Parts: sequence; C-alpha cells; structure tokens
Amino acid sequence: MTEEEYLYKYTFAFEHLGLPVPPAILKYRDAYSPAKSVQKQTVHTGRQTGNPAAQKQTAVPAAPQKAPAAAAVPVHSGFRPKGTAVITTKAGARKAPANSLFSMAAYSIFLHPKTKWTHENGELPEFAKIRKIEMEPFPDNNEYHRIFHVTLTDGSVIDTDMQTSFSWLGFEEKGHAAKLPWHEVESIDIDWNSNLLSDWSEYARVHLRGGDVLFVPAFSLTMAGRRRPDSNTAGYNRSLTWPDTIKTSRGTGVPLRDLSSISFGAMIFEEDRWEKDWFKEVPIGLVYKDGRQMSTFAKEDYLKFFAIDDFGVVEILPDTLDHIDFVKDIAEEVFHADLPGSQAAQNAPQPSSAAPSSAASSSASLSSSAPSSAALSSAKKHTWGDYEPKGTAYIHLKDGRELK
Repeated sequence: MTEEEYLYKYTFAFEHLGLPVPPAILKYRDAYSPAKSVQKQTVHTGRQTGNPAAQKQTAVPAAPQKAPAAAAVPVHSGFRPKGTAVITTKAGARKAPANSLFSMAAYSIFLHPKTKWTHENGELPEFAKIRKIEMEPFPDNNEYHRIFHVTLTDGSVIDTDMQTSFSWLGFEEKGHAAKLPWHEVESIDIDWNSNLLSDWSEYARVHLRGGDVLFVPAFSLTMAGRRRPDSNTAGYNRSLTWPDTIKTSRGTGVPLRDLSSISFGAMIFEEDRWEKDWFKEVPIGLVYKDGRQMSTFAKEDYLKFFAIDDFGVVEILPDTLDHIDFVKDIAEEVFHADLPGSQAAQNAPQPSSAAPSSAASSSASLSSSAPSSAALSSAKKHTWGDYEPKGTAYIHLKDGRELK
C-alpha cells in the first residue's frame, strides 16, 4: 500500500482497539484521512485434502484488526454508516445507508455497479463517487438490459447501456443485507450529507485460525457457493450463487441472522476435474440467538464468505475461519462451540483422566460442560437437550383414528 494508506491504517488501528491515539501521530489523521482507498483483502491458507498431510503454505491478510482481550468501553469499527440512499423500484421506494450499497455479480461483490459485461469505457465509479443513478428500459424492452444515467458527485454524467443479468444490488436494511436484481431498480438517489443511521445495528467478528480478527458490519457478511456437477455434466458453470442460509446435514437451512456464533472445525477437501476446493466434510457448531446449540456438518459443495470494511471488499475462505460471532460492540462476549480442529479447541485445557467418558463429554459434542474460550455465564449458557415440549399436534388417520 502507499505511505498514506499505511499511515491511515496504522493511526486508526488505535481507535479500533479502544486506545488513545498518541499525540505525536495525531497530525497524520488530518493529513492523510482523505487518502483512504479501497484495498481488497483475500485470505488464503493451507487446506486439509483427502490426504491430511498435504498442506499448503499459510499466508495472513494484510494488517487485520485485532479484538482486545478486554475493553473498558464499547468500541466499534471505523466503518460507520454514511449518507442516505433512496432506492426506487416499481414496488416502491426503500432507504439504506449510502455507503452500505454494494453490487453482487456472478463471481464476487463490488463497491460499484457491476454487471455481467462492463460498458466499453470500463467499470462505473464506486458508489462513494455517485450522487444519482437513473435507469430506463432498453429499446427492445429486454428486462435484463438497461440504460444507465449516472450522475457523479462532481456533477459529471455517464450514460451507458448495461447487461444486468446475474447481477444484484445489495444494501443494509433493518440490520440485514437486502438484495435486488439490478433490472428491477429504476433509480437510486444518494444524499451524502444526511445520515440515515448513526451506527450499524450489529457487527460480525470474524476470528481467523491464525489469531487475527476482522471486525465488519454484520449486514456485509455474505455467503457465496457453487454446486458440484454430477459425473454426467459436460460443462460446468463456475458462477457463484448467493445463499442466505448455511445448509446443514440435519436437513435445515440456517440463516446467519438467526445465529449468535458459528464455529468451524477441521475441513476436508476433495478434488475433481473442475475444482480443488469441493467440500467433503465441514464440521460446524451453531449457537442460535435464542440460546440453542447444534453440532452438525455444513452440506455445502463450495463456500466463500465476503464482507466490507473501511478498506474495501474482504474475501474469506472457510478453512481460514475459526469462528464468527455477531455482537453489538467489540467488548461483548459470545459463546461459541469449540469443535475438533478449531483453534479454540486446540487451546482449551484437556479434561482430567478421571472425568467420565461419554458422548455428552466428548469434545465433538456441544453438550460438553467444559467452558468455551468465550463462554457466557452459566445463567445464559444453554446446554444440549433444551428441546422442550410445546404445543399439541392432532394427527387424523384415514382409518378414523386421531393421535395427539
């Protein structure tokens, strides 16, 4: 990165940690704060393949934010809501923080309108440089092809026709990520001087296996996946799908918004002629916001996480993750499951040899009474088996019997 970017990141790291910025470097805050630029961060690490001994060299992301062991006061990420965007569709208007806008295409997420094919002059500017976007139908009324009239903050205008299939507009709405196909959007009006929100309602704390922590608005944490083709497939589409839930081997799809944390155990990958990153086994531990816990496996063929912070788009491969928790501030403690192969499980104290041996005390089960590295108090922590009788079902059989 440039010197200006480095100085900005260095000085603002103090605030991310809840520490006072030393007076000697306060001058850089004013001198270089306009020099913030988008920095794409991609996290790669070693994978466990069918042969666990086959490992790749580990690399860590540039200058990640770290969560302190304890904080005296709540501390939030430096990336805060800014401006107000009014998004108009045929169904009506919706409002969102202007800097929450991002575009989802077939392969990633972007901080500018991204389409399957960019216009002849290159990509459109980032949302931070846009004041208004107006769309009109293409002459042949092709709903997947639109004409864009883009007014920038400096008053200049860009007119171009765009192919908008396989492309969506994402934004924050009521604390979660909303998604609209670009061809349904009629206009976007942005007022950068009027803030819709003063703070994000929730944050995602992404704990990497190397010990680093990324702190991002929860709405921006997005999943993308691929479906593994069967043996008869002649061709393979590598475009990403954008699920709102993690599918599990329990036969359920779990929305991220329902979870307080998700832990990842040791993953096993498989290779074929299409990809090297197909999942064979993904152990996960889920802790719901209502306190329930579940130890299971993710039923995903391929999965990648994306997020946005004040430096741009972050791409996170799941085998780099130890766990993710969702908090109101960085000082908040959240219980998370210590699965086999996770960093928390490796650091946890070993049980006494006198401890009873049972499935309930196994490290692979969330029923273990051993404290997690970020456990809630016993008054708040739910145990395995909280499923209680509720309601009555009347089952009418064809032979006239009724069961309750």
